[in-house]
Amino acid sequence: MVMKTYGERIDNKYQIINSFPFVIGVLYYTEVQQKEKERQTYFIHGLDLQRFEPRSEQKDWIEKLYHRNEAIFFPLERVFIEDGVLYQVYKRLEGNLLVHYIKKYFPLDLPRVLRMIQQVVDNLLHLYEENQFAIVHPQNIIVSREEKLRFLYGGPTSYLPKGMVFTQPSKEVDQLYDSYGLGALLYQMLTGKSPMSNGLKIPPLHQFMSNCPPKLDNLVMRSLSFDAEKRPTIKEIDKTIKQLVSSA
Repeated sequence: MVMKTYGERIDNKYQIINSFPFVIGVLYYTEVQQKEKERQTYFIHGLDLQRFEPRSEQKDWIEKLYHRNEAIFFPLERVFIEDGVLYQVYKRLEGNLLVHYIKKYFPLDLPRVLRMIQQVVDNLLHLYEENQFAIVHPQNIIVSREEKLRFLYGGPTSYLPKGMVFTQPSKEVDQLYDSYGLGALLYQMLTGKSPMSNGLKIPPLHQFMSNCPPKLDNLVMRSLSFDAEKRPTIKEIDKTIKQLVSSA
Protein backbone atom coordinates (compact mmCIF):
# COMPACT_ATOMS: atom_id res chain seq x y z
CA MET A 1 0.00 0.00 0.00
CA VAL A 2 1.05 3.59 -0.59
CA MET A 3 1.61 5.27 2.75
CA LYS A 4 -0.36 8.48 3.16
CA THR A 5 1.54 11.59 4.24
CA TYR A 6 1.08 14.77 6.26
CA GLY A 7 -2.10 16.69 5.45
CA GLU A 8 -3.89 13.88 3.63
CA ARG A 9 -7.16 12.59 5.05
CA ILE A 10 -8.62 9.20 5.84
CA ASP A 11 -12.39 8.88 5.39
CA ASN A 12 -12.37 12.63 4.66
CA LYS A 13 -12.29 13.08 8.44
CA TYR A 14 -8.97 12.09 9.97
CA GLN A 15 -6.18 14.47 8.92
CA ILE A 16 -2.75 12.87 9.03
CA ILE A 17 -0.12 14.48 11.24
CA ASN A 18 2.47 11.69 10.96
CA SER A 19 2.90 8.25 9.41
CA PHE A 20 4.95 5.33 10.75
CA PRO A 21 5.87 2.06 9.01
CA PHE A 22 4.48 -0.58 11.36
CA VAL A 23 5.40 -4.20 12.03
CA ILE A 24 2.61 -4.91 9.54
CA GLY A 25 0.86 -2.14 7.61
CA VAL A 26 1.10 1.52 8.62
CA LEU A 27 0.32 3.41 11.83
CA TYR A 28 -1.04 6.94 11.38
CA TYR A 29 -1.23 9.73 13.94
CA THR A 30 -4.23 11.87 12.99
CA GLU A 31 -6.44 14.66 14.23
CA VAL A 32 -10.11 15.52 13.82
CA GLN A 33 -11.64 18.96 14.09
CA GLN A 34 -14.42 18.50 16.65
CA LYS A 35 -15.55 22.06 17.26
CA GLU A 36 -14.15 25.46 16.51
CA LYS A 37 -10.45 25.35 17.59
CA GLU A 38 -10.98 21.99 19.34
CA ARG A 39 -9.17 18.94 17.96
CA GLN A 40 -9.12 15.26 18.91
CA THR A 41 -6.17 13.03 18.02
CA TYR A 42 -6.34 9.36 17.02
CA PHE A 43 -3.94 6.57 16.10
CA ILE A 44 -5.14 4.58 13.10
CA HIS A 45 -3.73 1.32 11.74
CA GLY A 46 -3.92 0.82 7.97
CA LEU A 47 -3.67 -2.57 6.28
CA ASP A 48 -3.77 -3.23 2.53
CA LEU A 49 -6.56 -5.76 1.95
CA GLN A 50 -5.19 -6.64 -1.49
CA ARG A 51 -2.47 -8.67 0.26
CA PHE A 52 -4.95 -11.22 1.56
CA GLU A 53 -8.49 -12.53 1.25
CA PRO A 54 -10.49 -12.79 4.49
CA ARG A 55 -12.16 -16.16 4.95
CA SER A 56 -15.66 -14.93 5.73
CA GLU A 57 -18.10 -12.18 4.82
CA GLN A 58 -16.71 -8.69 5.32
CA LYS A 59 -19.32 -7.55 7.83
CA ASP A 60 -18.77 -10.69 9.92
CA TRP A 61 -15.01 -10.37 10.43
CA ILE A 62 -15.13 -6.59 10.85
CA GLU A 63 -17.74 -7.06 13.57
CA LYS A 64 -15.47 -9.59 15.30
CA LEU A 65 -12.71 -6.97 15.57
CA TYR A 66 -14.99 -4.82 17.73
CA HIS A 67 -15.24 -7.71 20.19
CA ARG A 68 -11.54 -8.33 20.80
CA ASN A 69 -10.59 -8.99 24.40
CA GLU A 70 -9.93 -5.47 25.73
CA ALA A 71 -7.86 -6.82 28.61
CA ILE A 72 -5.38 -8.00 25.95
CA PHE A 73 -5.98 -5.63 23.01
CA PHE A 74 -6.26 -1.86 23.03
CA PRO A 75 -9.93 -1.04 22.28
CA LEU A 76 -11.11 0.10 18.85
CA GLU A 77 -13.43 3.02 18.19
CA ARG A 78 -14.05 2.37 14.48
CA VAL A 79 -13.25 -0.21 11.83
CA PHE A 80 -13.88 0.53 8.15
CA ILE A 81 -12.56 -0.02 4.64
CA GLU A 82 -11.61 2.75 2.22
CA ASP A 83 -9.96 2.28 -1.19
CA GLY A 84 -9.03 -1.32 -0.41
CA VAL A 85 -7.41 -0.48 2.94
CA LEU A 86 -8.67 -1.71 6.30
CA TYR A 87 -8.51 1.07 8.89
CA GLN A 88 -8.73 0.43 12.62
CA VAL A 89 -9.22 3.58 14.68
CA TYR A 90 -8.04 3.17 18.26
CA LYS A 91 -9.65 4.85 21.21
CA ARG A 92 -7.50 7.49 22.86
CA LEU A 93 -4.13 5.88 23.51
CA GLU A 94 -2.83 6.23 27.02
CA GLY A 95 0.74 5.07 27.45
CA ASN A 96 3.76 4.43 25.24
CA LEU A 97 4.58 1.99 22.51
CA LEU A 98 6.96 -0.52 24.06
CA VAL A 99 9.62 0.31 21.46
CA HIS A 100 9.64 3.91 22.76
CA TYR A 101 9.35 2.79 26.38
CA ILE A 102 12.53 0.71 26.05
CA LYS A 103 14.47 3.66 24.61
CA LYS A 104 13.14 6.04 27.26
CA TYR A 105 13.80 3.89 30.33
CA PHE A 106 16.76 1.73 29.27
CA PRO A 107 18.48 0.12 31.09
CA LEU A 108 15.54 -1.77 32.55
CA ASP A 109 16.09 -3.81 35.69
CA LEU A 110 15.66 -7.57 35.34
CA PRO A 111 12.66 -7.98 37.71
CA ARG A 112 10.71 -5.33 35.78
CA VAL A 113 11.50 -6.97 32.43
CA LEU A 114 10.46 -10.38 33.72
CA ARG A 115 7.15 -9.04 35.08
CA MET A 116 6.38 -7.35 31.76
CA ILE A 117 7.29 -10.41 29.71
CA GLN A 118 5.11 -12.53 31.98
CA GLN A 119 2.17 -10.30 31.01
CA VAL A 120 2.90 -10.83 27.31
CA VAL A 121 3.12 -14.60 27.79
CA ASP A 122 -0.12 -14.66 29.81
CA ASN A 123 -1.85 -12.67 27.08
CA LEU A 124 -0.64 -15.06 24.40
CA LEU A 125 -1.88 -18.09 26.31
CA HIS A 126 -5.31 -16.49 26.67
CA LEU A 127 -5.37 -15.70 22.95
CA TYR A 128 -4.56 -19.30 22.04
CA GLU A 129 -7.55 -20.43 24.13
CA GLU A 130 -9.78 -17.90 22.34
CA ASN A 131 -8.44 -18.82 18.87
CA GLN A 132 -6.98 -15.34 18.44
CA PHE A 133 -3.51 -14.02 17.64
CA ALA A 134 -1.22 -11.06 18.10
CA ILE A 135 2.23 -10.15 16.80
CA VAL A 136 4.90 -10.14 19.50
CA HIS A 137 6.89 -7.02 18.65
CA PRO A 138 7.73 -3.85 20.62
CA GLN A 139 5.92 -1.75 18.00
CA ASN A 140 2.73 -3.70 18.63
CA ILE A 141 2.56 -3.39 22.43
CA ILE A 142 1.27 -0.46 24.47
CA VAL A 143 2.58 0.11 28.01
CA SER A 144 0.27 2.02 30.35
CA ARG A 145 1.41 4.21 33.23
CA GLU A 146 0.73 1.25 35.52
CA GLU A 147 2.92 -0.90 33.24
CA LYS A 148 -0.02 -2.90 31.96
CA LEU A 149 0.75 -4.29 28.50
CA ARG A 150 -1.75 -4.68 25.66
CA PHE A 151 -1.42 -5.44 21.96
CA LEU A 152 -2.55 -3.09 19.20
CA TYR A 153 -2.82 -5.30 16.10
CA GLY A 154 -4.34 -8.77 16.15
CA GLY A 155 -7.64 -10.53 16.62
CA PRO A 156 -9.48 -13.67 15.56
CA THR A 157 -7.28 -16.22 13.83
CA SER A 158 -7.95 -16.66 10.08
CA TYR A 159 -9.42 -13.17 9.66
CA LEU A 160 -6.27 -11.04 9.49
CA PRO A 161 -2.71 -11.82 8.37
CA LYS A 162 -0.02 -12.34 10.97
CA GLY A 163 2.79 -11.91 8.45
CA MET A 164 3.33 -10.30 5.09
CA VAL A 165 1.23 -12.96 3.36
CA PHE A 166 -2.00 -14.53 4.52
CA THR A 167 -1.10 -18.11 5.30
CA GLN A 168 -2.26 -19.92 8.41
CA PRO A 169 0.39 -22.31 9.80
CA SER A 170 -0.43 -25.04 12.28
CA LYS A 171 -0.95 -23.92 15.88
CA GLU A 172 2.31 -25.58 16.90
CA VAL A 173 4.34 -23.77 14.22
CA ASP A 174 2.55 -20.50 14.89
CA GLN A 175 3.45 -20.67 18.57
CA LEU A 176 7.09 -21.31 17.70
CA TYR A 177 7.01 -18.04 15.73
CA ASP A 178 5.78 -16.39 18.92
CA SER A 179 8.63 -18.04 20.81
CA TYR A 180 11.07 -16.22 18.55
CA GLY A 181 9.17 -12.96 19.05
CA LEU A 182 9.37 -13.35 22.83
CA GLY A 183 13.08 -14.15 22.68
CA ALA A 184 13.74 -11.10 20.50
CA LEU A 185 11.64 -8.91 22.80
CA LEU A 186 13.48 -10.13 25.91
CA TYR A 187 16.81 -9.58 24.20
CA GLN A 188 15.94 -6.02 23.19
CA MET A 189 14.55 -5.10 26.61
CA LEU A 190 17.64 -6.41 28.40
CA THR A 191 20.37 -5.23 26.00
CA GLY A 192 18.79 -2.27 24.22
CA LYS A 193 19.71 -3.91 20.91
CA SER A 194 17.99 -6.02 18.30
CA PRO A 195 19.34 -9.58 18.37
CA MET A 196 20.25 -9.16 14.68
CA SER A 197 22.11 -5.86 15.16
CA ASN A 198 25.47 -7.68 14.94
CA GLY A 199 24.52 -9.90 12.03
CA LEU A 200 23.51 -13.55 12.08
CA LYS A 201 25.77 -14.43 15.02
CA ILE A 202 23.83 -13.33 18.09
CA PRO A 203 25.93 -12.54 21.20
CA PRO A 204 24.53 -14.21 24.34
CA LEU A 205 22.93 -12.10 27.05
CA HIS A 206 25.74 -12.61 29.55
CA GLN A 207 28.03 -10.54 27.32
CA PHE A 208 25.84 -7.55 28.16
CA MET A 209 24.63 -8.56 31.64
CA SER A 210 27.11 -9.87 34.17
CA ASN A 211 24.22 -10.88 36.45
CA CYS A 212 22.20 -12.68 33.77
CA PRO A 213 20.77 -15.96 35.13
CA PRO A 214 22.07 -18.88 33.01
CA LYS A 215 18.51 -20.21 32.77
CA LEU A 216 17.36 -16.94 31.17
CA ASP A 217 20.35 -16.76 28.82
CA ASN A 218 19.68 -20.30 27.64
CA LEU A 219 15.95 -19.63 27.19
CA VAL A 220 16.50 -16.50 25.09
CA MET A 221 19.18 -18.02 22.87
CA ARG A 222 17.04 -21.11 22.23
CA SER A 223 14.06 -18.87 21.40
CA LEU A 224 16.19 -17.06 18.82
CA SER A 225 17.29 -20.26 17.08
CA PHE A 226 16.87 -20.20 13.30
CA ASP A 227 15.71 -23.81 13.60
CA ALA A 228 12.12 -23.42 14.80
CA GLU A 229 12.02 -26.96 16.16
CA LYS A 230 14.78 -26.09 18.65
CA ARG A 231 12.81 -23.21 20.14
CA PRO A 232 11.04 -23.65 23.48
CA THR A 233 7.26 -23.83 23.49
CA ILE A 234 5.26 -20.95 24.92
CA LYS A 235 4.31 -23.12 27.89
CA GLU A 236 7.98 -23.82 28.56
CA ILE A 237 8.75 -20.09 28.35
CA ASP A 238 5.85 -19.44 30.72
CA LYS A 239 7.17 -21.95 33.25
CA THR A 240 10.73 -20.60 33.10
CA ILE A 241 9.70 -16.95 33.37
CA LYS A 242 7.54 -17.72 36.41
CA GLN A 243 10.48 -19.48 38.07
CA LEU A 244 12.73 -16.49 37.33
CA VAL A 245 10.12 -14.01 38.61
CA SER A 246 9.76 -15.87 41.88
CA SER A 247 13.52 -15.93 42.41
CA ALA A 248 14.26 -12.37 41.20
